[in-house]
Amino acid sequence: MSQFWFLWMPVLTAIGTLLIAWLDRPFFKKWFESEQTGLFEFLHFLLPILTAIIAIRCLFHPYVRKHKFLTFWFAIMAIGGVYLGGEEASWGQHYAGWTTPDFWVGVNDQQETNLHNTTFLLDQYPRALLKVGIVIGALIIPWMLLNRHDKVPRQFDFIYPPLAMAPLAVMVLITEVYNKLQGEVSWGIIKLVRGGEFQETFISWCLIFYACSLLWRLQKIDETDIQ
Repeated sequence: MSQFWFLWMPVLTAIGTLLIAWLDRPFFKKWFESEQTGLFEFLHFLLPILTAIIAIRCLFHPYVRKHKFLTFWFAIMAIGGVYLGGEEASWGQHYAGWTTPDFWVGVNDQQETNLHNTTFLLDQYPRALLKVGIVIGALIIPWMLLNRHDKVPRQFDFIYPPLAMAPLAVMVLITEVYNKLQGEVSWGIIKLVRGGEFQETFISWCLIFYACSLLWRLQKIDETDIQ
């Protein structure tokens, strides 16, 4: 894979996002941050759903059906992708625009038909779990495979993220710092983009990149490996 796709594309995306927000704030808020018309919201819905679709496709591969752990792994990816995408779009409310039922308004912080705004447990914990998984899977494990390969359980080789995913994982960490700084400093550039939305973009990007990497691996498996 060209370095442009896994290295320079994430970097240019981050720089371009900040540049657009700085040059034209009203345009950015309408076409990037709005829940109805924003590119961020759409990508946070689309990429997890595509991740789920890829995972479902992988579930039907003979090699996956042969291994119970891989079947479980791809099933979790599919369920998680549907959940993340559905929650991000409030299960269609952001696009269809239906009214939140009265009984749900009282338990949802933003009066939307989703679960993650009802409790801290369903909001911050899944996000934290994803971030920890990305750091361990896309940064620590690839480093260990290169430098301490004897310390890594090799029976899970198939599901380890590729080293090419590391730049995206670094962007998740950078946006984490960006998000934390928003509550601490008043620098103009730190206030340009909502930190949480910025980070979710790279988290979603990591998910689809990882799903594609597993699909590519399956496509390289020949019939002798399946048998």
